[in-house]
Amino acid sequence: ICRLAEGLGFELRRVSGSHHIFAHPRLVERYDLKLEGES
Repeated sequence: ICRLAEGLGFELRRVSGSHHIFAHPRLVERYDLKLEGES
């Protein structure tokens, strides 16, 4: 899912545990993806 987000232009800003925080240069919001199976 991270590769998909990056392919759509999102940039990984930081990782906090299993949460991957993405931002897009053209959007104001940030997106938090929690990957299943990671703790």
